[in-house]
Amino acid sequence: MSDNPKEAAGRAKTPMSPVPANVLMRIGAVLAHGAAKYGRHNWRTAGINLSTYYDAALRHLASWWEGEDNDPESGESHLAHAMATLVVALDAIEQGMAKDDRPPASKVHPVTKEKRAVKAEAFFADLVSAEIDRLAGCPRPVVPAHIRFPTPTEQS
Repeated sequence: MSDNPKEAAGRAKTPMSPVPANVLMRIGAVLAHGAAKYGRHNWRTAGINLSTYYDAALRHLASWWEGEDNDPESGESHLAHAMATLVVALDAIEQGMAKDDRPPASKVHPVTKEKRAVKAEAFFADLVSAEIDRLAGCPRPVVPAHIRFPTPTEQS
């Protein structure tokens, strides 16, 4: 710790040093590409629909997730594109230039829905696996009594 009063004043402000500079540079490159295409800070004057940026962020994340590291048009990382779209969305919200066109809020918390979906997915995966095994001539696994697969003669 320093006795310098500037140090105390600096500690009271939002820290910027935790943000990796190389990531800021990547986001800046994507925003520069967008500025050349749509105009610099266009969202601050024209406004945005939040759904447009939500969709774009998810498309970039999906492209990255499926193995395409860089956007073919800009050559920049899909992850940087996703972050840049979220930067624009947050800035537009804070500037009062975002139209909130989200659907009505869910009455069920998304994590609760996710747990239900995972349970349902596992249940159906077990059913499909059992049917594949049966069709392949493998021994039929034990299936709960209330679940019944038709025999080949019943299917015709």
